[in-house]
Amino acid sequence: MALGVFSLAILLFQTVSCRKATALTRDGAHSLTSPHPVEGLWIGSYNVNNDLSVGDQYISLTIKPDSTLIVDSRGGGVQHLAVGTWSLDDSTFRASYTYVYGLPGNTGVTQKITAKWSNRGKLNGEWNDVLPGTWSGNIKLDRLN
Repeated sequence: MALGVFSLAILLFQTVSCRKATALTRDGAHSLTSPHPVEGLWIGSYNVNNDLSVGDQYISLTIKPDSTLIVDSRGGGVQHLAVGTWSLDDSTFRASYTYVYGLPGNTGVTQKITAKWSNRGKLNGEWNDVLPGTWSGNIKLDRLN
């Protein structure tokens, strides 16, 4: 009898613990198995390969479910804001954005990010100017929950 109760308890535990949590969204069922989805607020730092003397600078990404994003960064002691789009292919995160606010020389500059996304809440990669500059650097971000 005790062996039967013990076996039943193990069977119930395995049945319950192996289920994936899901939530229904506009697009249908969406798995919630990722503890840190790509959508959300990411905060971190970037550096500038062309001028390493400035050190790490603040940057945040607000990544929205509709494939748009807002970039908020500081450079030269000034806040900069950009808007753009993003995509995720497996673990490769790509974003393209254009600065709409900041130092006059940065307004209108388009940049891109290519980074490795981890569902553990990490985005690490590179950024570079697309138009009109030639600046580039590294970027490291952590997702806030």
